[in-house]
Amino acid sequence: MTSTSSLAISSVRFRAAPDIDQQAGLLGWASVVINESLRLNNLGVRRTRDGRISLTFPTRRDRRGKEHGIVSPISGAAHQAIEAAVLAELRRQGALS
Repeated sequence: MTSTSSLAISSVRFRAAPDIDQQAGLLGWASVVINESLRLNNLGVRRTRDGRISLTFPTRRDRRGKEHGIVSPISGAAHQAIEAAVLAELRRQGALS
């Protein structure tokens, strides 16, 4: 279990994206459990144009094409903490290089 401030992140799993999606930057999807209370599925693991690996949170599009977050951190600091903990665990597991 990885603890970040008051966030305890555990049960990190990774599902690789198909090769064609990986070529476009989507490496796969992660699922995690936070504070042994909340499972987050379908967190996108992406490689940015500058080569950095980042975590994105699920969204949906309305009829007008506008994206709406389904679940997201409440601050930039929370996003960075979750991202750092999840990516560190995926690297430890060998899912990311």
